[in-house]
Amino acid sequence: MDYSRFMSELDKASLFDLYRVDVAIRKEMENPRRIEAVRSVIGKGDTITYFEGSENRLIQAEVIEVRRTRVLVRNKQDLKCWNIPFHMLNVEQVATEITYSTVPKGMRKNEIRIGDQVGFRSKTNQNPHGTVVRLNPRTVTVSVAPNAQWRVPYSMLYPIIEGEKAGEHRFIEGVVVEKESGVIVVDSRGGAGGQ
Repeated sequence: MDYSRFMSELDKASLFDLYRVDVAIRKEMENPRRIEAVRSVIGKGDTITYFEGSENRLIQAEVIEVRRTRVLVRNKQDLKCWNIPFHMLNVEQVATEITYSTVPKGMRKNEIRIGDQVGFRSKTNQNPHGTVVRLNPRTVTVSVAPNAQWRVPYSMLYPIIEGEKAGEHRFIEGVVVEKESGVIVVDSRGGAGGQ
């Protein structure tokens, strides 16, 4: 499913429309047929990923025990155990990022995850940047430098794209074979760019 396109469609929905869709989706998440479909493909010792809504990101974990309506997992990063519902498991390994094509200013809540690098313009016209450590209802807590945290509204944030991460999500590798105008440059890794 293309979550970005789905969210773009929801931009047109009224508040009641959103509520009605929410009720229908919650009923589907409790559907025994859907739960059994997930239960049947996981087992003790499997490595899975699950989506943590409060952090807005996927977390890798090991299955400890498969129960009737939930699954006990141990996070690979912090080794904590969690008893989570089956609907949080990403068994199909789908991409979970949501991007918006037209954002008037700043970033939206669905675009930011715990651990993301972001920047913002301070009241003193500085451009501090740091790591997202908490997602609040109207603000993001950003850790900037040692022992400094800022609470910044979503509308003031912009993403910091690191070289390696930019290659993963923002660009498609390939070689340009023909271009009508401009100069074609092929880099040492086989990527191409034009001017």
